Amino acid sequence: MLRVALAVVVSLIVGRVGTASADAPSGYKCGKGGKRIAGKGCTCPKGKVAARDKANVAVCVAKKAKAKRAKKPKKTEELAGVVQLALGSRHACALVKSGRVFCWGYNVEGQLGDGTKKERHTAVEVAPLPDMVEIAAGGDNTCARAADDRVYCWGFMAGGAEAVEVIGLADVVQLGVGTGHACARASTGRVLCWGTNYESQLGDGTRSARDAPVEVKGITDAVDLGVGASHSCVRTGAGRMSCWGANGDGQLGDRTTTNRSVAVESPDVTDIVSIGVGELATCAVQRDGMWGCWGAVPGDTAPSDVELVDVHPQQNNVCARTANHEVVCWGVRLNGASGLSGVEQVATGDRGGVGYACARMSDGTVACWGANDWGQLGDGTTKERAKPVTVKR
Repeated sequence: MLRVALAVVVSLIVGRVGTASADAPSGYKCGKGGKRIAGKGCTCPKGKVAARDKANVAVCVAKKAKAKRAKKPKKTEELAGVVQLALGSRHACALVKSGRVFCWGYNVEGQLGDGTKKERHTAVEVAPLPDMVEIAAGGDNTCARAADDRVYCWGFMAGGAEAVEVIGLADVVQLGVGTGHACARASTGRVLCWGTNYESQLGDGTRSARDAPVEVKGITDAVDLGVGASHSCVRTGAGRMSCWGANGDGQLGDRTTTNRSVAVESPDVTDIVSIGVGELATCAVQRDGMWGCWGAVPGDTAPSDVELVDVHPQQNNVCARTANHEVVCWGVRLNGASGLSGVEQVATGDRGGVGYACARMSDGTVACWGANDWGQLGDGTTKERAKPVTVKR
């Protein structure tokens, strides 16, 4: 009797060891055929867990991967309250009522001013600056003027994404930015420029680059300013147009293709009310409604039956705002926006003939169309758009 009882006790102990040493839940049998495998117990290797098979045997199976939660799409809304637009070659910026600046598009030079060099397909706010009253963009550069008339720039010319104050300016009322140079118009009618000068784009009579602003020779009564890739123009108080810098495509309007190191006056237009300067082109509108363009612009498909208020050229495209606050475009790829109404401002950008354009609408939003390789249309994609799309933030 004693031997039988002892056998029963031993059997119970072995059974407990067989089930308890594994990852198997209580009540499982361990091993193959319900028999414990000597020396191995029922412990499962890393990455697997014990489970019950059809024969009620503890077996090891792969852990079920936890389902990943789908990322919620980033909430976007229309960029609103815009009071001014500025377009570079592959990026765009907007100034809103509060004095804040938002930018989007290409950012390898830090031209979006958000502290990174990451491309943005929707508008992001420029790192905190004093209240801004004006913005300008060109090439891979952006500049802004504060309420106290101080000027800040970021991007290629400034060496990165952080805004740098331009020293040596006073009484600034307007900015213009090119590929490697920038200019400022003072309340006195003078114009000062700084940056690269290999095509005499600073207008100081030399070809020497300048870190600090230098005065453009021959300009004393400027009332409007426009800056292209490597040339600049002003509208004077007398209603004339004077330009300087690169002139390989005849963009200075002086009937030559000779670069000019000082400002020269165009003989072709008088009584001008607006000028528009693109990468390699210049346009002007006269008070009588007549207008003209010089440089690398398409001219054979220009409209002849509408009154244009301001004209904005690029290499293969031109867009203009009409007296009825509509957009008309001609050239190779921006025609899809013609007829867009409620427009308060039109701006164009271009990189090697690949153009895009944006319009500031009467409701404070922004609509863009054309090339979108770097997200410069601000709609959250990089898809080219023949028709205008609304910029998001």
